[in-house]
Amino acid sequence: MAAATNPFGLTRAYARASHASSLWQLCNTLLLYGLAIALMFASVDVHYAITLLLSLVASVAYLRLFMIGHDCSHESFMPRAWQNRLIGNLMGVLTNTPFRYWARQHALHHRGNGNLDRRGDGDVWLMTVAEYEAALRSNNKAYEVHVYEGANHAFNNDTNEARHHKEAADLAWSRTVAFLKRYLES
Repeated sequence: MAAATNPFGLTRAYARASHASSLWQLCNTLLLYGLAIALMFASVDVHYAITLLLSLVASVAYLRLFMIGHDCSHESFMPRAWQNRLIGNLMGVLTNTPFRYWARQHALHHRGNGNLDRRGDGDVWLMTVAEYEAALRSNNKAYEVHVYEGANHAFNNDTNEARHHKEAADLAWSRTVAFLKRYLES
């Protein structure tokens, strides 16, 4: 199968971790993060808006450091397992996320992700419709459930012709306004 028709052929070069690209990503992210933090401290006396803008740069670098730690938990950032553990622990210190604990929880998340019959550690808590309705009823919360036949997900998005369903969107909006008036004005 030719590389153009085989999607795995297109990504084969990225299938294995590389010392060079991993260290490049690690170093430029650490440099960006450290530089942004240092400039934030230096800019406080100049203008606080500059400090705030620099905090956005620092936030992006911080997120990238967490992503590197994430890749280390999958043992996919560096070629060797011990290298992933070492860098993962460093990222854990920098992002205030205990690496071994987080990696274990994340592995559990991948094991049962989306399986409502195997919920537990590492999951983002999800409820079935029946569980959600039972929780609302047991807490005396008002709610309504409506199904809009023939309407796709995000049917209220009028910037997407393929999804937008004007009649369903208008009905959903009128129901939302009526619900809010009924329960917020009383």
